Amino acid sequence: MTREQKIEAFTMRLDGMSYQVIADKFNVSKQCIQQMLIGGTRRNQFRKWESEFVYPNLYKYMNSNGFRTLKKFQEHLGLDITPSYFGKRCKGELSFSIEEAQKIIEVTGMSFEEAFKKEDL
Repeated sequence: MTREQKIEAFTMRLDGMSYQVIADKFNVSKQCIQQMLIGGTRRNQFRKWESEFVYPNLYKYMNSNGFRTLKKFQEHLGLDITPSYFGKRCKGELSFSIEEAQKIIEVTGMSFEEAFKKEDL
C-alpha cells in the first residue's frame, strides 16, 4: 500500500469503518489492515525477543541482517528444527546441537565464542 492509501485506511478506521471494509477497498486481507493500523505485530514480537535472547551476538546478527522473525532467521541459517525448538534454543531453554552450532558459525562467520557467548543485551 502506498503512503496515501495507508493514510486513507487510517482515516476510514477513525470514521468507524470495519477492518474488513477497509481491506476490501484496498484488496488486501483484514489481517494486513489490522497489523498496519495496530502497529505491526511482527515488529512487536521481534522487540520482545531482545529481552529473551541469551546470545547477544546472534541477536545483533539477526537484527542487522533484517530478520524480523525467528523463523526467517532459522531459514537463513538452514537449521532443520521446528521454530518453537529454535526459539527455546535462542532463549537458552535448550542447547544447540553440535551440528546446529557448526551451521550457525558457518553462516554467520562468527567464531564459536562470539556466537554463543552469553551476556545481557
